[in-house]
Amino acid sequence: MTTWTAEAIVAETATRISAWTPAPEPGATPVGDLLGAAVLLCELSADDPAWRPAAHDKLTAAVHALQARPAEAATSGLFSGAAGLGLAVKQAADHHGGYRNALERLDTVLRGQLAGLLATGSATNARRRSALPVEYFDLVSGLTGLGRYFLAEPAAPDALGDVLRALVAVTEPVRTPDGQLPGWYSSLPEVGGPPRHVLSPGLAHGVAGPLALLSLSRQRGHRVPGQEAAVRRIADWLMSWAREDEAGPYWPSLITAAEERADPRPRVRPHRASWCYGAPGVARALQLAGLALGEESWTGRAVDAVHAVHRREGGLDGLFDAGLCHGLAGLARATALVAADASDPVLHREAEHVIDLIRAAYDPATAFGYPVYDPVRRQHRDSPGLLEGAGGVALTLHTHLAPAQARRAPWDAALLLS
Repeated sequence: MTTWTAEAIVAETATRISAWTPAPEPGATPVGDLLGAAVLLCELSADDPAWRPAAHDKLTAAVHALQARPAEAATSGLFSGAAGLGLAVKQAADHHGGYRNALERLDTVLRGQLAGLLATGSATNARRRSALPVEYFDLVSGLTGLGRYFLAEPAAPDALGDVLRALVAVTEPVRTPDGQLPGWYSSLPEVGGPPRHVLSPGLAHGVAGPLALLSLSRQRGHRVPGQEAAVRRIADWLMSWAREDEAGPYWPSLITAAEERADPRPRVRPHRASWCYGAPGVARALQLAGLALGEESWTGRAVDAVHAVHRREGGLDGLFDAGLCHGLAGLARATALVAADASDPVLHREAEHVIDLIRAAYDPATAFGYPVYDPVRRQHRDSPGLLEGAGGVALTLHTHLAPAQARRAPWDAALLLS
C-alpha cells in the first residue's frame, strides 16, 4: 500500500480540482463547491503562479453559478453566497492584484444585504419577546459572516461598525415568556409541536461566532459603544456553561431555555469535537476574547478545553470525515491556532497527530480523495468545497506544511479562527 505524503496529497487534490468541470446545467453545481476550489487554487498560486489561471477560472465559474441561483445570490452566505464570493475575490486580489471592479460590485451587493438584515433585526428587536432567527446573527448566513467580510483587508469600518453595533444589541438580555434569557436565544423547529427555545454556544450557528468577531475587531482597532461589555457578557456565559468530566472542560451543542434557567445548571453531554458546534470552535472564540481583553481565565479555560478534546477517551468519535465543518480538518486548524497563541508544545503535537490522521484517510480511488459525510442524507459526497469538501482538507494540509511563522492563512477568516 502506497503511503501518500501531505505534499503529494495537496498536489494531487489540486490537480483533480483544477481539471474538474462543473455540471453544464444552470444552477446544477453548488456554489460552495466552486468557491472551495477557487480558494484552494488561489492559495496555492501565492507560491506557484502556475495555479493562477485555474484559480481565476473557478472564481469566474462561481460568479456565473451565483448569477444562475438568484436565491443564493440574495443571501450573504459565507460559504455559498455573496459574502463567500467576496472573501474569495479579496484573497485573489491580495495574491494577484486586480479584481477591483469585482470587489466594488460585491461590496455594493453586500452592503445592500447588510441593510436588509439590519432592517429585519430592527423589526424583530421592536418585539424582543420572541426568539431571533439564527440566520440573523450567525457566521454561516448572518451578520457575523458579513462582519468578517467587512473586517478583511481592506477593511470597511463603516459597514463593520454597523455589524458590531447590531451584535452588541443581540447580547442584551431579554424578557420572554420563558423568563429572562440571553438575547441570542433562538427557535428550534419541532416536528408535530411548538418550536423549542434554545441557545447554542457554537461557532458556526451560535454565540461563539459573534464573540470571535467582536474580539477580532477590537484587537484590530474597530470599536463601538458597548463592545467590551458584549464580549464580557458572552464570555462569562460560555464560562458558566463549561462543564467538566475526567478529561476537562467542554460545552454542549444546544441549551434549552429550561436548562438556562435551572439552578444548579444541569449536567449535559459534550458535543463531538467539531469546528461548527464543538469545543474546538468555542474554545478558539473564547481564547480570542481573552486575548482581546487580557482575561487569562478565559484563555486558560479555552486551552484546557482543547487539551481535553485530545485526551478524552473517544474524543474524536463522531468526526465522520476529514472535512473542516464537522471533521478532522476543523479540529486540526482550531488546535493549531489555539496552540500557536498559547505557545503550547503539547497542542502543537496534537495538531500534528490529527494531520497524520487526515493524511491516512486519503483515498485516491475517490474523485477528490476526501468524500465528506452528509448527516442529513447519511451518505458521503465527493466535493471540492471549502467547508464540506476536499478543498478545505487540502488547504489544511497545505497550511500545516508551511513554516511555523507562516501558518496563519487568509482563508482561516472564513472559519472565524483568525
